[in-house]
Amino acid sequence: MRDRIIRLFWLMTDQGVFALSNFVLNVQFARWLSPHEYGLFAISFSGFVLLSVVHYGCLLEPLLVLSAQVEAGRRGSYLMTLLRLHLLLFGSAVALCVLALMGALGLGLVEIGWLIVGAGIGGSANLALLTARRLCLIFLSTRISALIGTIYFLGVVITSYMSMQLWTVSWFAIWEIIGAWSLICTAVIFGLLVVRLKGGQPFALSEVLKFQARYAPFTLIGALGTWVTAESIMIFLARIQGLDAVAETRVVFNLGSPLVQITIAMNAFWLVGFSARQANREHHGIAGEAVPYIAVCLLATLLTKFAGVPVMDFLYRGEYAEVAWQLPIYCLAIGMAGLTQVIGSSFKARGQLFRGNLPQIVCGAATLIASIPLMETFGQPGAVYTNFAGNATGLGIAALLIATGSRTRGVLR
Repeated sequence: MRDRIIRLFWLMTDQGVFALSNFVLNVQFARWLSPHEYGLFAISFSGFVLLSVVHYGCLLEPLLVLSAQVEAGRRGSYLMTLLRLHLLLFGSAVALCVLALMGALGLGLVEIGWLIVGAGIGGSANLALLTARRLCLIFLSTRISALIGTIYFLGVVITSYMSMQLWTVSWFAIWEIIGAWSLICTAVIFGLLVVRLKGGQPFALSEVLKFQARYAPFTLIGALGTWVTAESIMIFLARIQGLDAVAETRVVFNLGSPLVQITIAMNAFWLVGFSARQANREHHGIAGEAVPYIAVCLLATLLTKFAGVPVMDFLYRGEYAEVAWQLPIYCLAIGMAGLTQVIGSSFKARGQLFRGNLPQIVCGAATLIASIPLMETFGQPGAVYTNFAGNATGLGIAALLIATGSRTRGVLR
């Protein structure tokens, strides 16, 4: 139990450091750049979010499951295979972005071309770092990942400050800074993994690709369902209620982001833990994973219930305090999404990919169905109600699946 608590502490520290790094970097450039310049970065960041969803569904989550099941005698060869795979993927991303830039320049769409390059190359480097950090969870230590995160934080903050003081920079400099420090930190982690992991028994690239091909389609659709549950809400809200309503919803989501970051980190922890138990033929009990997480979500709900208004008032200087009452609802929605991921991770680790991803797919579909009626009926709060309804539907499906599965597998014991 002590080792488990220590691992969770460093995992949360790692997630928090990287989240803080990108938050500070965004604040710095939002203050220094013109609205037009920062708006260009915001558009490119939307593309990066979609890229990250594809990365998670097609690469990261399958690797988390596979990595936890690799035998000790093959880990060295497995790592070199992953290194070759990432070099191939990054090289392909660079080539595609260059082709897109040339095409955009030929059509006179200069800004669009550089938007693709920034999100494609800088974003790919950042996602490679995310993969390397998750490999620390399996093969090294989350302490090491948190230490690398500190280096990343200091690097991006100091570099961005020096750039603004010494040169006149544009929005593209954000991607240059993120991409450069991501590559440096990724190289450090892979170097440590090469030194640490032994075992020369062959592990071919075809084995990784075969596992990805079997695992990725369901996971990708499930990840897109999660993206729809959050991002599509903003699109519908902008069309139905206008940009002011989007801004009000965004500040609610921003204040709930610490709980989102905890859920993201815990999802990796759950997936790796269940996969390792599956490899060792151990029992998959979800109660030990779910109960502490439920406690955290309830605590966050209570805190936002009583402290949401003063916190919102302080951060936004008196604005948006009237929407603070929606924070507890959003926290409960995040909690339901997390519980759905606990159940889904248990299924995925056992190879039941359809069951593991079905709740997220249904969640996205429910969001699309509920968006327009709820927003037209309740206005801006309808966005938060939509998120709640979608996640509640997904949790209901997950509970139904695990209840039926427990009759034969004893999952809940």
